[in-house]
Amino acid sequence: RELRQGEFVIRLDKGDGLMKIGLDIMYNGSVSLGVKKVKEGLVSEWNKEYPQTTVCPGDVISEVNGCHGSPEKLLERIAYDRILNLTISRP
Repeated sequence: RELRQGEFVIRLDKGDGLMKIGLDIMYNGSVSLGVKKVKEGLVSEWNKEYPQTTVCPGDVISEVNGCHGSPEKLLERIAYDRILNLTISRP
């Protein structure tokens, strides 16, 4: 799908050791996840490397690897997929 205004995609590779992405996340309604805190991990590394698309507390994760519609499905993809394409928006 095409990105909506205010959305961006970040790509993370958890590697063979399945590195932590470094986010505290919470349910954000019935279809997405909210970012509570960015901790040490892949997202903080992304933020250093790509300052124009930083992930911040309050951001919303609406899609993971093409999967959307349920926070449970998003969490499952984050837990089990090695490569993560996260669609993020800032409300």
